[in-house]
Amino acid sequence: MEGMRKRKRGESEEEAAGGKKPAVAAPAAGDADYRTGSRDGGDLRYVVAIAYDGGAFRGFQKQNAAQEAVCSSVSHAVEKAVAGATGARGDEVRVGPYSRTDAGTHARYNACLVSLTRAFAERIGGGRLDVAGMDTLMATAALNDAVESPSALRVLHAARVPAGTFIHGIRPKAKRYCYTIIHRPEAMTEEAASALAADLDPYSYAVKLRQRYMPMATLKVQEMAACVAMLVGRNDFREYQKPPAKGAVFREVFSARLLPVARSEAAYVLPASEPPTTFEAAFIDKVIDPAAVRAEHAAAADAAGDFAAALAAAPILCFEIAGTGFLRCMVRKLAYAIMDVGRGDMAVEDFAATLKGRHAVRWCAPAKALVLDAMWWGVQGRSAEEEAAAAELDDPE
Repeated sequence: MEGMRKRKRGESEEEAAGGKKPAVAAPAAGDADYRTGSRDGGDLRYVVAIAYDGGAFRGFQKQNAAQEAVCSSVSHAVEKAVAGATGARGDEVRVGPYSRTDAGTHARYNACLVSLTRAFAERIGGGRLDVAGMDTLMATAALNDAVESPSALRVLHAARVPAGTFIHGIRPKAKRYCYTIIHRPEAMTEEAASALAADLDPYSYAVKLRQRYMPMATLKVQEMAACVAMLVGRNDFREYQKPPAKGAVFREVFSARLLPVARSEAAYVLPASEPPTTFEAAFIDKVIDPAAVRAEHAAAADAAGDFAAALAAAPILCFEIAGTGFLRCMVRKLAYAIMDVGRGDMAVEDFAATLKGRHAVRWCAPAKALVLDAMWWGVQGRSAEEEAAAAELDDPE
């Protein structure tokens, strides 16, 4: 037939000839596909914010039964807490991570999507969907009471996703990570530095002179701070992905700084649970303004007086970075490269070249000193399309 293009699979001849495809009726309001954008049959969903000591878990992602029996994942621990609080069986509860941290990485704030099957909710409600009853079972206090290792995992808050919410649109749009570094300032003895490193070992990385049993290094902190300042903005982080990407991989960092840390603030401590609140207040309304953050950091540096001297004298340093679309192991590789600059093993110019894909970064710092510190569900000054695109790029630590 003249003017007719090749038919696509499932397309009629009339449609291929230019006729309009018949309109498809929208599913009824009760259909899960229409309301939630998923195919889970009308499950009840809760976004649960958690904090955990990463040293007690085998990463976030759920492993096979044999591995879980040796050391639980964070996902499996949350699943067991939900099952213990609600009475759900293993096939009636699912946990989906928003940020899959590696084994050893800690979190002061992470979140996951917990789905409970509609059949289970109706079974608990005596044949009807008792939403209020499920909210009581999924309350923050009830979940914390069911956690098997309260010293390693804590539920900060939990909130039910309202009916009609598009599930795939609920994603964190920005995150902040902190990496704790210990070195030996010039005024500090080797014995004191080693004792401090041993005391904070589970939650920090002690920088040695390359070999494991060599003396503690005295880092060039001003050069390190200059490298950290280069990260702000849009750069090519292909070398900071594991494994490195073959082409350019641009990411946006809107805040990065090197801070002196007091001894009392260096050790990881589980934060306290937050008061009950609504889903919108707990997650959707939690946004960040990059310009305000940069202004706040500048004001804090000015208020500190001689910030450079304070940084040089501090044995405990924190590399803090916030942005969108983090790559796998990106923060840990950045931390190692910055420490290489501090040791004198990499020039500042070479570090700048890594941000253009012109210098290789081979090593990755240990996960035990990394903390997922904060998470935001929106970025001020961005359109919804820009936020969604940034979230799709995220491949976290």
